[in-house]
Amino acid sequence: MSLIRTDFTKGEIFGSGVWYGASTIFMRGVAALNTFVIIYFLTLYEYGVFKLILSLVGIFQVFVLSGLDGVVRNEIAHYLKDSEQKKAAKLFFEFLLIKGILAILVWVLLVVLIKTYFSAIYDSNFINILMLASLSVPLNFLSDVFSLLYRSIGAIKLTSKINSSVEVVKLGILSLVFWKLSPGIGSVIIVIIISQLISHMVYILFARKDLLSWWRGRGGEKGFLVWRIVKDYGKWSLATNVLASLVSNSRNYIIKFMISTEAVAVWNLALSMMSLLYSLVPSDNILNTFLPYKVKLDDLKASYYRSYVKYLTVTYALLMVLGWVGATVVISLFFPAYRPSLPIFYIMSLVLAMSGVNDFVVAYLYTLRHQKVIFYRTLQKSILTVTLMFIFVKLFGLVGLGIEHLLTTFSLVIFSYVSLVKIYPELKLKWKDFYFSRDDWRYMTMKLSGFIKSR
Repeated sequence: MSLIRTDFTKGEIFGSGVWYGASTIFMRGVAALNTFVIIYFLTLYEYGVFKLILSLVGIFQVFVLSGLDGVVRNEIAHYLKDSEQKKAAKLFFEFLLIKGILAILVWVLLVVLIKTYFSAIYDSNFINILMLASLSVPLNFLSDVFSLLYRSIGAIKLTSKINSSVEVVKLGILSLVFWKLSPGIGSVIIVIIISQLISHMVYILFARKDLLSWWRGRGGEKGFLVWRIVKDYGKWSLATNVLASLVSNSRNYIIKFMISTEAVAVWNLALSMMSLLYSLVPSDNILNTFLPYKVKLDDLKASYYRSYVKYLTVTYALLMVLGWVGATVVISLFFPAYRPSLPIFYIMSLVLAMSGVNDFVVAYLYTLRHQKVIFYRTLQKSILTVTLMFIFVKLFGLVGLGIEHLLTTFSLVIFSYVSLVKIYPELKLKWKDFYFSRDDWRYMTMKLSGFIKSR
């Protein structure tokens, strides 16, 4: 049975959202357990070093065109919606080839750097760990490819099931490796590599028929579709990703040099808790997947936009309060060494109150091909992040990291919203759009209960 679909009803989109949300809660719960196992057995310093290694790999990963993934996915969805499957297949394989070549080149460059530069500074044991970590570059390329395929065709329910299963397997592998090899940075990286290999084998098992069908049916259109996309508006998305990834991965090194390696561990736990909370409401993934199939320039679905912004805002606000309670209990009882991460997390999580607006605004900008606006948003984020980090870390120490995150995010939400309503005034929000009535509560409850019964 083919995974490819081009018609999605509101009920199917809602159902996919609930499926994705439920599996995300489960998956993130298991992922959080994995993280807690890691930080329980590693020292603050070791966990900080582990995150610095991942950031090093992330800096190199920037140059594997990850910034074009979302743009290409959006274009494939538009092609499928317009019944141009040959173009969709041609674009997919073009992009796969280019990314694959770049992934190999970047991986080779990283290996050469490790062998020539880092080997002169660190011992052989640490060099071996870096070499293991470098394998993430080609493996992340495969992850990007499968994510591009499954999200382009809207196979959210299937990916939810697979990802949930892989996280459980990862926990089992982590326990086994820690038992056999003893806890350490190298052991954690081995678990990451093995888990990625398993997930790729599962994904290829489900996607092989559609991939073969796409390969045989790819269009004969002249020229490179990828180049056209890059030339038209993809360049903005590419620049956006390079900036965002460089700043994100460089942040850990800035924290290390301004404070300490242990501070890197504290910051990353706060960030992980924040990411866990945010991911429990999968609106950004659902919107990016299905919005291209539903929104047109002459039909922006403004009423649905206002309605769902309201629901999301209330959901995120409730989640924020629950997160404060949960984080306080877990960290205080089980990980007292990480108590400094709590005030950072409290401040960071305030951004959830704005996430309902942010998710929809960014998704609309992306779907309607306003990547230039998103680039300027990222440029603003990069400048604010670095500038405010230096200012607030000097003034408030670790807590300054949370303040920077909150102020930067607030600024970006305002910028994105103002940019969107300038182009599409009909998407302007009013205070009354956020009023949550009893009917709204009943509607949400009815939708959820109806979906659960139908299963």
